[in-house]
Amino acid sequence: MRGLAGLCTVIAAGCYRPDASLGVPCASNGACPSGQICDPNASPPRCVDVLTGIDAAPVPDDAPLAPDAPVDVDALPWQSPTRVILTLPAGAVDDPTLTDDRLELYFNFQNDIFVATRASVTAPWGTPVRVAELSSTANETTPEIAGDGLTIYFASDRVGTLGGADIWIATRPARGQPWSTPTDVMPLNSAGSDVNPTLSSDGLAILLASTRGGGADDVFISTRASVTAAWTAPSPLAELDDPVAADQGAMLASDGLSVVFASTRRDAGDLFVARRASPQGRFDPPEPIAELDTAVSDSDPWMSSDKRHLVFSSTRDGTQALYESAR
Repeated sequence: MRGLAGLCTVIAAGCYRPDASLGVPCASNGACPSGQICDPNASPPRCVDVLTGIDAAPVPDDAPLAPDAPVDVDALPWQSPTRVILTLPAGAVDDPTLTDDRLELYFNFQNDIFVATRASVTAPWGTPVRVAELSSTANETTPEIAGDGLTIYFASDRVGTLGGADIWIATRPARGQPWSTPTDVMPLNSAGSDVNPTLSSDGLAILLASTRGGGADDVFISTRASVTAAWTAPSPLAELDDPVAADQGAMLASDGLSVVFASTRRDAGDLFVARRASPQGRFDPPEPIAELDTAVSDSDPWMSSDKRHLVFSSTRDGTQALYESAR
């Protein structure tokens, strides 16, 4: 708070207009104006406020304010999720992914990739449309768009696929422009099913779910030296693995210190988070996200770059739909 006359005195109860007599040197006998006490440790000894011992010198209007303490976003609880309202025929909606500005939402519907847009983050979503350049007569699923909206990865079993599904990529020169013809990202694919490709914020790591190890889906990671370099062969992210359950939809936080994913290790599907001390370290054991937990299927999490917004798929209201939460 600033004083009405442009100057203020800071004391425990707040900020007040100073009296001209405040902050004066102590008298030779240690006397001070009424309400003040002599601080003999000051040089020279000065009169300070009796209540706080804080120097009563005035604070000018242009004095810099102390910075706010940093917020530990990871320690904040997720709010109760709300359903994402989309104008669509009846059918399962899953695999949400958004641009960094949260104005474009891509998702899977009827085995094709759809997109909805909005004018602002508080505006309603427009009517979703099928993305013709990314869809085919085969099955397309698990789209993941880069933050800038110019690159998208997805899974498909279209002609040319090695196994049950492969990872494909498409690009576009600018937002609102058509996508290029998708190409198979061969270094990431196997004779198994490879789905859920999620790109790190720096574009140098990608997570995916794969059955290449046999059995249910496990989370794998691939890296590259630059955004133009080839991907390395994916390796399992063993600390996230459950030997029996399906682990899918893993997405790295923008700082690389946490990962959210879905797993059937407890029931039909829950959202989990795992954390680590450094971007190169091992993840601690995964923990369920308690605030978002239900007894039904919750899957396909997407988290914003500021780690404050989460969009996911759930059957909590009886049909598979998209939900969002914030913290």
